[in-house]
Amino acid sequence: QADYSKLGLVEVAGTISLDDQPVPQAAIFFYNEDGTYSYGITDASGHYVAMLNSDKSGVIPGEKKIEISTVHSPVPGGLSGGGAEAGEEELEEDPDAPAKKKRKGEKIPACYNTKTILKANISSSDRGMDFNLKSDCSTTEAS
Repeated sequence: QADYSKLGLVEVAGTISLDDQPVPQAAIFFYNEDGTYSYGITDASGHYVAMLNSDKSGVIPGEKKIEISTVHSPVPGGLSGGGAEAGEEELEEDPDAPAKKKRKGEKIPACYNTKTILKANISSSDRGMDFNLKSDCSTTEAS
């Protein structure tokens, strides 16, 4: 059993919308400087709860780079839970591929994932973090 008490985890939850419409089956990543992350996956109403791992909820406090995607999944099987669609091959991400290339099926603008402009400094006062994303990339932080 892991001891999470020294991490000072902050429970973070909220909703993700794009142009005032909830975004279901989207992943949100709270990246630490060392590349580790907490993540959440939205439900049908765009609500997520950030998880440190599959057993423990929470985000380690500090400065985070945030990415939101409908195709990049933190869990095996993909965001829809069913893996690849029938007849569709699962695409492995090539780390050497140009980041400019739009990910197949991505519904969120690149300014919120591969070229994210989202950042947050997570502290114990951050419990609710809603992201109302805009197609024109004008959203830069949580509300």
